[in-house]
This record gives sequence, structure tokens and C-alpha cells, in this order.
Amino acid sequence: MNGFSGAANGVSSFSGKIKCDCCRKQLRDPRLLPCLHTCCKECLNRLNPYVVTTDKDFSGGSIASGSSSTNSSNSRGLTILCPSCDSEVDLPDDGVEGLPVNFVSQKLILLESLNQESNKIQCDLCEDSATAAARCEECLTYLCSFCLQAHKRQRKTSSHTMLSLQEAREKGIRNIHRPVFCSKHSNEEMKMFCESCDDTVCRDCCLVEHREHRCYFIEDVSVGKKKAIHNLLSQTKPHIDVLSVAIDSVTSMENSVKEKAEQVNTEINTFFDTYIEALRKHKNILQHKVKQIEAEKGKILQLQKLQLQQVLKDFEDSCNFVSDALEEGSGVEVLSIRKFLVNRLKELSASKYVCEPKENSYIKFDCEDSVGMVDGFEVKGKVSSKENKPLKCLVKGEGLSEATQGQRAEFLALIKQDKNDIEAKKYQLKVEMVAKDDHNRKVNVQVSNEKNGFHLVTYVPPAPGQFILHIMVNGKHIQGSPFIVTVKPNQILEEEEEQIVEEKPKEPVKHSGCWHCCTFCSSGGKKDATCGCGATMPGGFQGCGHGHPGHPGRKHWSCCGQTERGSSCKQTAMKAISNQSGHSNAQHQTNTLKHPSSSKQQTNHYYTLPKSFKTVSL
Repeated sequence: MNGFSGAANGVSSFSGKIKCDCCRKQLRDPRLLPCLHTCCKECLNRLNPYVVTTDKDFSGGSIASGSSSTNSSNSRGLTILCPSCDSEVDLPDDGVEGLPVNFVSQKLILLESLNQESNKIQCDLCEDSATAAARCEECLTYLCSFCLQAHKRQRKTSSHTMLSLQEAREKGIRNIHRPVFCSKHSNEEMKMFCESCDDTVCRDCCLVEHREHRCYFIEDVSVGKKKAIHNLLSQTKPHIDVLSVAIDSVTSMENSVKEKAEQVNTEINTFFDTYIEALRKHKNILQHKVKQIEAEKGKILQLQKLQLQQVLKDFEDSCNFVSDALEEGSGVEVLSIRKFLVNRLKELSASKYVCEPKENSYIKFDCEDSVGMVDGFEVKGKVSSKENKPLKCLVKGEGLSEATQGQRAEFLALIKQDKNDIEAKKYQLKVEMVAKDDHNRKVNVQVSNEKNGFHLVTYVPPAPGQFILHIMVNGKHIQGSPFIVTVKPNQILEEEEEQIVEEKPKEPVKHSGCWHCCTFCSSGGKKDATCGCGATMPGGFQGCGHGHPGHPGRKHWSCCGQTERGSSCKQTAMKAISNQSGHSNAQHQTNTLKHPSSSKQQTNHYYTLPKSFKTVSL
């Protein structure tokens, strides 16, 4: 196998190197970009350039020539984007023409054409692009038949070695070279290297533009430059292995992610299939229970229906017979059976029967009630056939009707429970208090959770006036709710407030609470935390929250609801006044209810109640 055959195989294996990165066709006049991608010169001329200026915007210019209407001192030149990697490419002053020719791609194109169709190779000396017939090894040029004869006849070139195209094929790829001519001096070959400009130049360039530069023959510096590039290549190549390993690692991780995703999807499917099966079992159990309840109720009602039908038949038969006897029989005949008739009618009149259905249609499904585990899953949903009796609620205390501004008011609520009724133990007591003239102005109400159904309800009205007190059990108002509470003004408090305003103390009364945006944020979401602004939130939260009714709309003090940070605390002032005044609520000498307390210091509490202690129910 000759050298060119191996080269041909190499060319075929690197066929992508002779394709333009822009048009994806075979390269024509290949130009190398700084990112080492190659495009046709014509394709680069068709790209849309842009300009980075310092003083003025770019206005017009040619990408081919690199000319611009702006001064070169005001512009960094034309810039294009590489079609392959989108890297910015700053064009030389003479545009695309100044980009270097990719000699590697050019040689591969030449080798491919030499291997396939030799008549495609053109003469390097003729202007009419005649077909090449031979190659000069010294000049590294392809010559047509006419130029070949002239080349042999000239004294300077008569001793050059001439190879036919077939001989060039046999010689191999490494011996195929083409001369590189200067872009400014088209007849001059690039044989010099300017160290100052780090660029190849011709001898004419050394005499003009590079006269005072350090210029050397390429043969003298090429070995050292190639060695330096080879060393840099040796430092760069290891990155290929590192990147390959990284890509393999990323690919492996990508596959692991896919496998893990499939595994998790399988687990999800298994979980939900099992969960659905458990729910289906629970559903069948509930439906079976509904059928049982239906059958039991239906059996009782069917038996009652048959009994009533038999009783009805007895009444109809007896009444019809007596009627017929009275209408058709003579006096002797009627009197002869009078004893039977009278006894039967008396017996029927004295008979007892139940007209009301012995069963009701109450069948309820509660989807919120947890009923235990099915196949390891907690399920909800309960079917009941008995209707719960309404809970009885007792409420006592002065706080149901009257209170004093700034002073604690209280009343006692007792929920009567049936020991045999399990559902009655799951009640929820809710108490709300709002101003009658402004429902958004709420009063903070505290409800203690005590045993045996006792609940102590306390509140401190911040202002005088009428308030509405809502008392609900399981979402339903008890009898008498809502109550109207009249709050009397605190004269001592008003006088003290007027005195505080008139004296204008230098130091404000210190606040006992915290400066916060809302109770929910400052307490970390605690439901029993309260705020002096009086606002509450749904869901059992006793304090205020952003956007909920009653919230001041800005930061405030949790103790008194004041929105001015430097203000005096009204709550602290009222407590001080209350302690100084020594006033206390008058105790009514009436019936008392014993209130069990969870406090360790006090064993019994007795609350004074009005005489009219009524039992009310929902």
C-alpha cells in the first residue's frame, strides 16, 4: 500500500473537516477563526456583523473589507459570531480577507480531489485555471502542461524535481504542500516570520511595513515555534481525558437519575396501588355496613308494616261485618249475636298499636372521622345510623350582660355530656365578641379548656359601648346567643387618661408586650397567643394576622394594640390604675357552681352566679 492510499483513508475518516460549519457543504476558500472553527470565505461575508464603539455608534461598513464610517479610534472594529460555538470573532482591519487560510482543510480538499478526479486540480501559475498535469517538489506548485515545459526551460527551475499526479499520489499525504502567498503582495510567497507582530510576512512586507521589526526566515524559526506549540498542545491534551471522564461521569449520573426516577415511579405506583386497594377495601366495608343498616332498619319497618296491616285487616273485617249485620239483620238476629259484636268492638278499640315508624332514615357518612388502619394505611370515613342528641349548654356570669372598660369580665359555660354518647365528647366551644357598631373591632376572648365540660370564659373590653357576644357549640349558636353586653366606662381610667394627656410625661409608660407585625409571626404560629388589637384569625387562632379583619394594617404593640412605637402603653396604664383604685366587681350572693381548676396552687374555685340559672340546648 502506498503512502497516498493510507492518506486517502485518513481523508475519508476526516470528511467532516472539509465541510463548512456554516453552509455544511464542502469548503470553498476555507478561513480559520480564532476558535479554530472553519467556514467558507463567502459564508463569513454573508454573516451579520456588529460593532462595539466607545464614542459613536457604528453606521455602515462592509464585512468583507472591514471599512467603517467611524474613526478607528472610536471603534473596536467589526465582530461576528462563530456559526458553530457562538464565540465572538473580532475581524482584522481588512475584514474576512485578513483571516488566515486553513491549510489543513485546504490540503484535505486537495487530497480528496487528487484521489477522486485528478482533472479537478488546477494549475497554480495560469490565470485561465488550466488543469494541472504535474507538481514541482521545490516550488510546491501544481503545473499544467504548458507551464511544466516553461518551468523546465527556465534556468532557475530547470533542475527542479517534477512529479506527475500519479507519482504525487504514490508519494503520500505528508509530501503534498502548496505555497502560501502574501495577501498584500500577491506574487510574493510567505517566507518570513515577524517576531514583533507574531505573523508570517513576505520579503516585500519586510522592506515596507515591517522594516524595523525582528523578521526571520521561516525555516529558521519554524522548528522552535512548532516545539513551543507542541509543548502547549501536550499541556492542553490532558484536558480532553479529564473532560471525557467528566462526560462519562455526567452520563452515568444521568442514567442513574433515570433509573432512580423509574424506581421512585415504581414505588409511587406500588404505594398508591396498595393505598387505593386499601381505600377500596374500606369503601366496600362502609358500603357493606350501609347495606346492613338498610337491612336492619328495613326489617324492623317491614315487621311493623305487616303488624299494622294485620291490625288494619282486623279492624276492616270486623267493622264491615258489624255494619252488614246492622243493615241486613233483624232485631232478633242482631241481639242474638250482640255479645260477640260488642266484645269484638271493645277489644279492637282497646287494642294498642304504634303509628310512628319504629326506625328513622338517619344514615350519615362522616368523611373526616379517622377509623383506624386498613392494610397499614390510616383511613377516614365512618357510617353511623344513630343521630346524636343536641348538647345542653349552661352559661352563667355577669360577663354575659355587662362589663366595665379595662376590667376583666368572666362567665362560666358548662357543656352537659351523655356518658354513653362518644360523639358528644368531641364538641367544640367557640366564643367571639365584636363591637355592635363595628364588627371588625373584635375583643380578645380567652376560653379555658377544663375537664367535665366546664369552661371559664374571660375578656377585657378596651372601650365602653355595646358589644355582641357569640357563643357556639359545634358551629351552632346556643339558645340566647348572640348576647348583648353593655360595657360601662371606667371613670378612674378616663380621669387618669386625661391627666396623662394634660401632664404630657417626658417618659412614656413602658409596654409589657412586643412590637410586632402580627401575633402569628411573633409567636411562631401559636394558636393561644393573643394581641391587644383584638383581632383574631380563622382556625382557632386567638391573635391577629396579616390581612385578617381587625388587623391595624401596620406594626403595633401586642399588649395594647398601639401603632406608634414611642407611645405609652394603655394596657399597662389601666392595670396600674386598677391596682390603685382597689375596685373589684361586686359579688352577688346567689347560687354557685363549683369549677374544677387544673392549677396546683388552688384546689377549688367558686363563681357567683345569678339566681336565674337556666338550662339551654343547641
